[in-house]
Amino acid sequence: PLISQNIALHKQPFDFGTVPPRFWRNGLIVRMPNHLGDAVMALPALMQLKKLIPEHCGLFVVTPKNLEQLYHAIPAVDEVVSLEKPHRFWTKTELRQIKKLYAGAALLFNHSLRDVICFRMAKVPQLYGAAARGRSLLLTRAIKFPAREKTAPSHQCTRYLTLAYSLGASEWDGTLPDIKPSVSSDDLPPAISALCRHPQLLLLAACTAYSAAKRWPQEYFRAVAGYWIRHGGVVAILGTGSEVETGDAVRRGLPEEKCFNLCGKTDIYSLIHLFRSAAFSIANDTGLMHLGAALGTRGIVVVGPTDFTDTGPITPDWKILTLRAKCAPCLERTCPSGNRYCMEKLTAFTVIRHLRAAVKKLNLPFRNKACRYSNGIE
Repeated sequence: PLISQNIALHKQPFDFGTVPPRFWRNGLIVRMPNHLGDAVMALPALMQLKKLIPEHCGLFVVTPKNLEQLYHAIPAVDEVVSLEKPHRFWTKTELRQIKKLYAGAALLFNHSLRDVICFRMAKVPQLYGAAARGRSLLLTRAIKFPAREKTAPSHQCTRYLTLAYSLGASEWDGTLPDIKPSVSSDDLPPAISALCRHPQLLLLAACTAYSAAKRWPQEYFRAVAGYWIRHGGVVAILGTGSEVETGDAVRRGLPEEKCFNLCGKTDIYSLIHLFRSAAFSIANDTGLMHLGAALGTRGIVVVGPTDFTDTGPITPDWKILTLRAKCAPCLERTCPSGNRYCMEKLTAFTVIRHLRAAVKKLNLPFRNKACRYSNGIE
């Protein structure tokens, strides 16, 4: 049977007490996660930290270079230090940038021992984060989370918030940050600007860079795109530069003037404008889904081997569709049985049925009568 529900973030299941930094100097620096989905799930905690620090202090972030535009678009963030190679020790230039911020404390949202050492090298006096990978002795305070199987289910967003609460932040009220890119939609490449102006834009996050197991079949995405196009809409397929072939496979057989493969052609600013402009989105469980949710886009996420109670969308605007497969969630990157039951059996018809219901409920611009493709396919 199909589960069709939204994630309700659990009330704070962990209480480690509050130990605020002894001093702030110029402010707080936060090491944000390396991947887009985790970065978005950490945004509520980042916003609560902004409310915590004194007025005269700044909120600074350290992030991989490919995500720096996200934080430049958030007014609450005062300075961004981007890392060229986030999985290596920081360069002298990067260490110098952090030293100049003169932050009194740093909070790490990742589990890296290397980053703790780098913060020590940058002379940040107080370091906070989760106990992991033998780094506890180098932290001013290390929060030891219990194993997931020993506690009630907790969303990843809640765990980031727990770290903020341990410094004295107030409880999150569900408000997401205001995201304002410095580039307007008119300044984007012409093809993307035109898509942003279309009243019936459907976004497909059909790619999964790190896990083939959680990728909904390409032909199912193609069927959904065909349905949308037949009813007067346009479709954009999103993904990274390494996923162009997947985008081409989804697009195959669809009219070129109605379906666009944008894999590798978007930066964070472009994605923000596309999600803000879209009528609806269909996505795998990916970082793009999380970004769309944070931006208020309506959508459906198809979930198979991942645990939606842990990494589901953080807003109620996205519907979660998944099957009660006995083997799920296996959390594997490739299907252990090889049949991908949890994804293959969740058909395009099922998703289209929910899409049709969303169109009616949200009163989206939608042509009721299907038209024909220019190539004659109905």
